[in-house]
Amino acid sequence: MLSWARVIDSFEAVPEIYRDAYQALAGNTGLVPYAVLAPAQASPRISKSSEKLLCEISGALYVLERVGEAVVTTGYRYQDVCSFELGNILLYSQFSISGRTTTGAESTLTVEFNEATLRHFEPFFSKMRPLPAGPDPSGLQAEQAKFNFLSTENFKFMNFARERLVRGEKVIQTLYQPQNRQKLITVLGHSFYRTRFLAHLTILTDKEVILIRDDERITEKKRSRYGGVWRFLPLHSLVSVTLKEIPNDLLSVTFHLASNIQVERFFDAPHLHEIENLKKTLEALPA
Repeated sequence: MLSWARVIDSFEAVPEIYRDAYQALAGNTGLVPYAVLAPAQASPRISKSSEKLLCEISGALYVLERVGEAVVTTGYRYQDVCSFELGNILLYSQFSISGRTTTGAESTLTVEFNEATLRHFEPFFSKMRPLPAGPDPSGLQAEQAKFNFLSTENFKFMNFARERLVRGEKVIQTLYQPQNRQKLITVLGHSFYRTRFLAHLTILTDKEVILIRDDERITEKKRSRYGGVWRFLPLHSLVSVTLKEIPNDLLSVTFHLASNIQVERFFDAPHLHEIENLKKTLEALPA
């Protein structure tokens, strides 16, 4: 449990190395901001992640990162977050935010944590997503039912889509792209393939674009059952969408966001008409 994140509920509970930076942000109001300590994680990446203290102050998320014996502070006002990504592999989870920091810099920051402590980070996540609306839960159920067609295509993605839809959001269009594999060679009756890109799902709502994909760090044998990545692009951060036909019967769709952020997804050529409709609808939506 040493890797589990925990809520910091008093100034005395703040680790000493963070206290000066934390106090400078919190001021002398006597109020204790919502804060979470995220210990260093043994992650699938090459190096171990660093310990971080997260706190919410005056409508902004601040991340205090321990770097040796120093502390580096990065802040994002929620309205300046252009992209929010959440992913998990069994108990290992991470989230990344991209956008303009409180100092005016364009930056991406990643926090890694144990999936068992996801609930501690949800208050931060909710501020980067559309606000829930509508008192009738049946409205949410009706929107979630729009993903039922995935039950035979990709049951995992169907549940992922339902899980992260916010009450009050209206699903406008959904586009599923299966994994794309290319045959390389056949030897003694056995064919060998390479993966061009993994399965992914694009959801357009009246508030955001939700991109769900498999995680390349999961082995192919376990990929269909475990783990995935959600990426949320608020419509107010969307600048434009470009569609390009590329060799080998593929399409490239790029979402251009504020802060010079680009998110690219690849599709099979037969999806051309659906993607053209998606692009046209996005361009017509108010930001």
